[in-house]
Amino acid sequence: MMDLFIIDGIGPFFRGCDQDVINWSKAPFAHLENGEGLDPERYRQIQDDFKTFCRKASETGYNAVTLDDLAHCCIFPFYSDTLRNKISEYRALYRALFDTAAEFGMKVFITTDLLFFNEEIDRCVSYQASALRRFAAHACRQLFERFPDVAGIVFRAGEVDGVDVEGDFRSRIMIRSPSQARKMIAALLPVFRAFNTLMIFRTWSVGVGRVGDMSWNPETYDKVFKGIESDHLIVSMKYGQSDFFRYLPLNRLFFRGRQRKLIEFQARREYEGFGEYPSFVGWDYEKIRDELVGQNIAGISVWCQTGGWSGFKRLTWLDDNAVWSEINAVVTLRLFRDKMTADQKGAGPPNSLLRGLCWYWREKGAGRLNRHKG
Repeated sequence: MMDLFIIDGIGPFFRGCDQDVINWSKAPFAHLENGEGLDPERYRQIQDDFKTFCRKASETGYNAVTLDDLAHCCIFPFYSDTLRNKISEYRALYRALFDTAAEFGMKVFITTDLLFFNEEIDRCVSYQASALRRFAAHACRQLFERFPDVAGIVFRAGEVDGVDVEGDFRSRIMIRSPSQARKMIAALLPVFRAFNTLMIFRTWSVGVGRVGDMSWNPETYDKVFKGIESDHLIVSMKYGQSDFFRYLPLNRLFFRGRQRKLIEFQARREYEGFGEYPSFVGWDYEKIRDELVGQNIAGISVWCQTGGWSGFKRLTWLDDNAVWSEINAVVTLRLFRDKMTADQKGAGPPNSLLRGLCWYWREKGAGRLNRHKG
């Protein structure tokens, strides 16, 4: 049953970032801080923007949101007082954001790479694989104990922070073989069963190690997932066998294995102008949906902000210039939740997704973009 309609909530964290080129794969934590803690103005701004974002996302029909990240929700006894105090401030911010999401009927999923590190973790946690698995499980358990309303965690195992990412934590790839991936999943699943939450494991990888082709190679996929079946595990995959490019055939791994699958889509098209110009996804995503009829699909995950390096700063549902990302976010949801087609007519204006696109441009797009040329 398709019942998860997830959208990424990273946008509010990027307000005011002034770099020429931004890494959009992770919240810019260093730019939220002032000295040893969070900047009070940014703290308030994120809360206000997140409320606006959740209101518009829930009105569209999304019922879940992702937020970065696990490292900033956990405190370990070997952390310095400075870091413990800073993460306490992040926890207070997250508590407010989780309450806002609940106000609009949206579940919250926390993202993390496998695995995050800093100098204190390096000194105090053994690099033996079993110790790292215990550390990851402890972090997950701590999150659910502290925030019992969090619905689950989204894991990225095949890519890590870019060289320009700043802050108290940097991620590193620790899973380089199918066996390591399988053991990590097995070590973490009991935590998710205990707290009745969801483990969403992404297959996306930039090709590192013997597990680096798990996003498209059926043999590697089987080595990782075969026989691991749980109501608490969802496998998340991009719709194609590579990155978010057009004209790729549907990833055939959606038809492999008995695990529930989550389909990843991108509304802010990073290879087509980052939302700067028209790049309508309706007909492409409709075709993907129709090919997956009858499969064990848990839902969709739509990246409306996350993805790529760019100086373009369109913030979906937060400014007057993100028209095309917003159109794609709305259309993707309607295709999968409401089973509409890109050209289908229905009740009420706008009475089709295609006509809705034209309406959105006329009412919200053309005037706004004309005011912000250049």
